[in-house]
Amino acid sequence: MKILVIDLITQKGHIKFVRNYLSLLNYLGEVRFISSKDYISKIGYNNCYVISNWFFNYNNKYEYVIKQVLLIILLSFKINKNFKNYKIIVTGFENISFFIAWRFISNKTYVVIHNNLTRGILSIYSFKRIKSNITFIALENYIKEFIESKYKKKTYFIPHPIDIINIKENRNLSDNIIFCPSGSSNFEEIDKFKNTLNNNSKLILIAKSNTEIINKNIIFKKYFDDYDTIFDKSKFIFIPFKYDYRVSGVFYESMNYNKIILTTKNSGLFIHQMKKLYPNSIFFIESFEDIEEINISNELKEKEYKKFISLHNNLQIFTEFKKMFLEQNDKI
Repeated sequence: MKILVIDLITQKGHIKFVRNYLSLLNYLGEVRFISSKDYISKIGYNNCYVISNWFFNYNNKYEYVIKQVLLIILLSFKINKNFKNYKIIVTGFENISFFIAWRFISNKTYVVIHNNLTRGILSIYSFKRIKSNITFIALENYIKEFIESKYKKKTYFIPHPIDIINIKENRNLSDNIIFCPSGSSNFEEIDKFKNTLNNNSKLILIAKSNTEIINKNIIFKKYFDDYDTIFDKSKFIFIPFKYDYRVSGVFYESMNYNKIILTTKNSGLFIHQMKKLYPNSIFFIESFEDIEEINISNELKEKEYKKFISLHNNLQIFTEFKKMFLEQNDKI
């Protein structure tokens, strides 16, 4: 099988995701990768076709859509000339431009859903109108069911890939550190929760924020050079974001590290769905004082961790890819 992987949106937060896709798909056949010059450099994949960075640099959303349309039209010429017999997997796309321009590409195409379902009216209208021979890939089963129910589009659930880590049995966790690493978190919630910390509290909240604060209980920074170290030693990960039909890389990273995940009932549908799957790993709180009342069963939490790893390991995802291609009558 010949597979062409294309990333149109070059999101920094998707680098690990795209790398994992390329690695897994290589077991199914010959894989070529197309994206911007800078993104390919960050991904570090050699069997590639480079597109000028110009198509990916923009000053506003209108310029972004126009350049995406031009990019896809350019790709249509390249694909029809050099990659006519390839199956295509698009790891990230923008709705309006994809609806307008992908009609010029006739290859069998699979597209991954990220933040495509929580957009504006015109964007969602465009999503509805994407041609019916496109097959969608959802990263959670409830998102797959939503797309098939509301938009009547063929969709497969293939779990989000992760780089499974080896957790040291004697790792040194700091019981008092709450880390909020996601820039997508609801800052109003973070601000409200930080006010529940007083000078007598033993807890320390470390969060990514545009407003820098450093005192006894609160550390807010724009960037963390020691991100991995903080993440590893934190006992609690706080992720108060309002995601409905999109997933969170920070959530998957937290489960991969077998962390205790704190969130709020104001968070979106995604975290509520994950709570159903992993009830002993995710806890809704109204203030950080509630942490003392959390009753954690280590045995049940360990079972959930193993369940998560079994769903997101490479063998399982490879199996789901293979099943999808076979159901679509693609020769492997």
